[in-house]
Amino acid sequence: MVSVFQKSLNAYRTSYGQFLLMGFICAILSALSPAIPSWGVLISTYFIIPSFYLGIGMNIENPTQKLQINFTTLFSGFKDFGATGTIILIQLFSILTLLAVCFSIVLDENTLNLISSIQKESGEDVIVMQKRILEDINWNQYKFLLLASFLLLTGMMSLGLQSIYIRFHESQGIIKSIISSYKRAQKNFSSWIILSIFFGLTHSLQAIHIVFYCLLIPLVASVHYFLYKESIN
Repeated sequence: MVSVFQKSLNAYRTSYGQFLLMGFICAILSALSPAIPSWGVLISTYFIIPSFYLGIGMNIENPTQKLQINFTTLFSGFKDFGATGTIILIQLFSILTLLAVCFSIVLDENTLNLISSIQKESGEDVIVMQKRILEDINWNQYKFLLLASFLLLTGMMSLGLQSIYIRFHESQGIIKSIISSYKRAQKNFSSWIILSIFFGLTHSLQAIHIVFYCLLIPLVASVHYFLYKESIN
């Protein structure tokens, strides 16, 4: 994992301008998502951004040379646009289903009723619903559940991170790509855990300021790509 990070940092230092440009394009695509009518944010988050993200890593084959952005390669992920988003949504649905089962078993009836009430009152406003669930419920009594949920989320996300690259480069089926990713990640699980946390932090920083996203998303993409390449050697 250290060598993969070193490769990516070397590439960043050599071609920081090109990295920033790719990050800026990614940030624009993300910012424009609300303008897409009907399910715009969903399409952008799970189909458009991941398809572009695939191309960022593939532009950085040789980290020792100054990067020349190949825009054909950069947007090549859009050739498998539908499959990429489907892979992500299948894994997301699986994780959320497991978390929902865990929460329904552990949470008491009053808390479940309160969550149900908040969902009804919030309607389609997901942000308001999330804010109320965080603020109106006393989560201190569920510290163990929250820790277990975090570990489950991180673990499953780490195991599945290779799937979009496996699908794109090896032309495996959607379900087979996910299964292959889970199998391969077990051999170097700690590295994929670190990448998963790094990935999560990058997206958290996006909420603070878009500049952080521009700076970090190309670096994350290059680490992701090099780690995938390492797993197949």
